[in-house]
Parts: sequence; structure tokens; C-alpha cells
Amino acid sequence: MPITMDEVLAFIGRLPNATAVAKVQEASARRISELDMASFAGLTDGCQARINGRLRPTFLRHLSGTVLGRNRTGRRAAFLLDEESTQILRADSRNNRYRAPEDTTRFRIPDSLPVACLVPIGDPAGQPHLPPRPARPGQERPS
Repeated sequence: MPITMDEVLAFIGRLPNATAVAKVQEASARRISELDMASFAGLTDGCQARINGRLRPTFLRHLSGTVLGRNRTGRRAAFLLDEESTQILRADSRNNRYRAPEDTTRFRIPDSLPVACLVPIGDPAGQPHLPPRPARPGQERPS
């Protein structure tokens, strides 16, 4: 018989001291970390991904590229922009942080990105299925 959330909360409410509550808190933090790692397991080296709408700086939002590798904790990843995103980054007037040389077709973002801000954009067979890129402020959508 599964345990309900009300039963869990009641159990925690009956714990005798802060040490016991801290143990529950540590177990909860471990479980959240496990769930996070599992939810981002599809972001492997070479995976095509798009930066979601939550990342700051905002001028990187919705750009796409390739995951180059994750750090040892698995929470951040190196990211190589595709050609179109490199051109968009280069032309974005809000970009005062990254300078992609004119002769560079694919720009590697020097800072690693949080994997929580990356969304895979290819299917398991390796066929890309890119959702439409939102229009940038002051730019017309490419046709």
C-alpha cells in the first residue's frame, strides 16, 4: 500500500528534534538531485539542443547548437552554437558580452550553461525537429 503525502507530512511533523528533521531534509535534497540528473539524462555530448527562455543573459535565449560535454557534477554543459544562432548572436545589439569573430561559423559560448536551461531538439533517430525560433526584438523572422 503506497504512502500518501499527508502521511509523510504527518510523520515529519512528529519528529522529535531538529537533527531528525535535518536527516529528512538531506534525504529530500539527495532525491531532488537524483530526479534532476534523470530529467537531463538526454543531454549528452553531441546532442542538439535549444536554450530555453529562462537563461540570463536574455540574448542567449532560444539559440540552438550542440552540447559539447557536461561538467563533473553534470549540472552545466559546454555549448557550441549552430551557424544560424552564431549569426543571430553576432547581430544582436543586446550582446555586450560575447564577440564571435566574423570568420567563425559556429561560436562556442565560453561559459558553461546550466543543463536546466537546455532543451533537446532531436529525436532518438538523430533527426532534428526544431521548433520554430521566436522572433528577436527588432528583427523580422527569417523566411
